[in-house]
Amino acid sequence: MKVRILQIDYSDNRSPEERLLYVVHQITKFSKGDFVILPEMWPLGFQSCEISSKSIVWSDYVLEELRKVARAHSILLHSGSFIESEGKDLFNTSYMIGNSGEIVSKYRKVHLFSFQSLESESFTPGQEICVIDYAGFRIGLAICYDLRFPEFFRALVEQGAELIVVTAAWPKSRLDAWKLFCKARALENQCYLIGCNACGEDQGLEMGGHSLFISPQGKELTVASFGETILDAEIDKGYLLKVRNLFPFLKDRRNPSLFFK
Repeated sequence: MKVRILQIDYSDNRSPEERLLYVVHQITKFSKGDFVILPEMWPLGFQSCEISSKSIVWSDYVLEELRKVARAHSILLHSGSFIESEGKDLFNTSYMIGNSGEIVSKYRKVHLFSFQSLESESFTPGQEICVIDYAGFRIGLAICYDLRFPEFFRALVEQGAELIVVTAAWPKSRLDAWKLFCKARALENQCYLIGCNACGEDQGLEMGGHSLFISPQGKELTVASFGETILDAEIDKGYLLKVRNLFPFLKDRRNPSLFFK
């Protein structure tokens, strides 16, 4: 399966409309059957936790535009994430959009960031993990801060995840942690991991970029730098199964209830 990351610049001098036009324009260049992934909170920027009715309406509009472009170009599209409203609750939500424009699934961010951020105050945490079947892979979804919680990724793998997609707004100041966690989560679970991060500045906070593809052996297959870019890789189900069969350590895991009395 060919996977393409759009590492998008959060720069303050570009409007949400301009970002959306850029995304749609790039997708029109892609091939039928591609799997395209966007960063966390890319329409408005992660720092924009000033939630308003206007921002919610904008999120609805972006989702419909992404569904149209996925259908027109017959691609599987990971929406990145943006605001979802349900009653009085707001969620940081990712959507998987199929090649007919249908919403295949959605994932609401479980772990909300509280350190120097309004995310945990503005949003409601999700309550479910998400693993779907698509193009011969079991695909698990995660958002940014989820990376710091290894038990979350083990739960995805226990539901059969072979590829885990992490959409993120990870800052430059913690870039080493981004690379380390992405490699560790892939290696300890013998799965492919794709990390799609934002770049540029978001209200004075510099994003880390360095979107990446990690193999089931924890090796970097390809890595971006700091600027806006498209990053491509191909993932191979046969290789993943080979890695798991040659060193099947996951079967030796003991029940975690033994360690928590």
